Amino acid sequence: MKEATTENANSVYLATKEMYTMIQFYSMVLGLDIIVEDNCTITFSIGNQNEKNLIKLTICDRKHPECDGRFDSLITEQTSETMPITFEVDLQDYLKISDQLKKKQVNHKRTKYEWITCESLFVRDPDGNILEFTCFEEHTGDA
Repeated sequence: MKEATTENANSVYLATKEMYTMIQFYSMVLGLDIIVEDNCTITFSIGNQNEKNLIKLTICDRKHPECDGRFDSLITEQTSETMPITFEVDLQDYLKISDQLKKKQVNHKRTKYEWITCESLFVRDPDGNILEFTCFEEHTGDA
């Protein structure tokens, strides 16, 4: 039997009880664009909306009556305490997110890996999820 392979994932779903705080973080702090919004979910884009590698981050409001139970079979109360949710972004998006975090004085960590041409930026969202934005394009920025 041939193993299934994934070229890339393009959607991530998170649930929160603090929707307003999460919207503020993802839009105002990280500077992500809102692409879809309904009564109980909001979807942000990571990357260029015209590219095939667009990543969609959807956040579900667990307090909203229309969302109640919508994703319960997929959601637990735990956050990513040890493993990050990783997004591969191009250099332009990586620098944009880095600049946004600096401007907003949000605690984050940038790591430049010596063994591979790669740099990652780590930050926690208001619910405690660890986000990692990774860029494989070489640049001369400080880590």
